[in-house]
Amino acid sequence: MIRIVALFTFLLLCGCSGQSESSSDLTFDFLTADGGSVALLDNEKSSVVMFLSPDCPLCHSYSLSFNQLREKFGDTINFYGILAGDLYDQEEIDHFVDSFDFAAPIILDPDLELASTLEAEVTPQVFLLNKDGWVMYDGKVDNWAISLGRKKLKADSLYLQWAIEQHLSGEDIQISKTKPVGCVIEY
Repeated sequence: MIRIVALFTFLLLCGCSGQSESSSDLTFDFLTADGGSVALLDNEKSSVVMFLSPDCPLCHSYSLSFNQLREKFGDTINFYGILAGDLYDQEEIDHFVDSFDFAAPIILDPDLELASTLEAEVTPQVFLLNKDGWVMYDGKVDNWAISLGRKKLKADSLYLQWAIEQHLSGEDIQISKTKPVGCVIEY
């Protein structure tokens, strides 16, 4: 409950592009790495966000999985990368996008406000947000990475995919939180 209140407070402070009678109709625009902007919450679709670091090996590895999920569910769910912090210049971001074919828009979070609001700890860490901004899932994409430097041959628990499927079918999400593994976000 605290995270949803904090998320809405953050979104209100970060730039509301429009407002109607109902607070559920708010549209929030965030600057993207390509110079554009996107609405994280559009009141039409839920969103999946993955916190990224261009130099994190697990972000490199999980770019393919994230792209595959975006391909599979992109008609019904918005997908975004979030670059936490201001450690990377445009050339490093472009190199990451090009090298790993990262297809989703990348939201810039230079002051770590979105990371702090969602309590993101590492990259890659994913969040499934319903269309109203509630965190439905928080954690790992899957169980391929056991710990830093330790990986399974193949993932056999597809946490994010399961959460998306359960969410889209209206079911309760059976595993709504996992402990993410990755490169620490430096606050």
